[in-house]
Amino acid sequence: MWGSSATNRKWALVKFDTVCRPKIKGGIGLRDPEYSNTIMNAKIWWQWITNPDKLWAKIWTAKYTNNMPQAELIIFKPTISGSLIWNATKQHHQLIQKHSFWETRNGHSARFWNDAWNQLPKLSSVLPSMIIPNRQEQQHATVHQFWEQEAVNGFRKWRPSN
Repeated sequence: MWGSSATNRKWALVKFDTVCRPKIKGGIGLRDPEYSNTIMNAKIWWQWITNPDKLWAKIWTAKYTNNMPQAELIIFKPTISGSLIWNATKQHHQLIQKHSFWETRNGHSARFWNDAWNQLPKLSSVLPSMIIPNRQEQQHATVHQFWEQEAVNGFRKWRPSN
């Protein structure tokens, strides 16, 4: 399969797609290297976001985001070039952003309109801006700003709109 060299060219006897199939489906079970590379780069990006106390994560945060707060790293859109690993991982950051969401907990971190929270899609992608008045003014409002705590049971309820 890998017997070719610059001077000695070999013909492929089997398509690479076939080789990457599971054994039960007639392949030999090799992983697709492009797919594996994408997954590994996205995993490094996730490790950076979720483990800010590791030395390499602190260096990346200082070097590439000017010490941006950790809560904002998940929505960070990288533009600056850097090391080979940084450049490779930043190409796949959308994979993490697309499949991430906030657990609201106290509601102070998740932005109401522009973040996915509690496994729901972003409200800004579901509701057209013409339906919701003053949405642009409330672009950075957090989920916490839209609910109030009940004094008796400690449950939360949505605030009535003004």
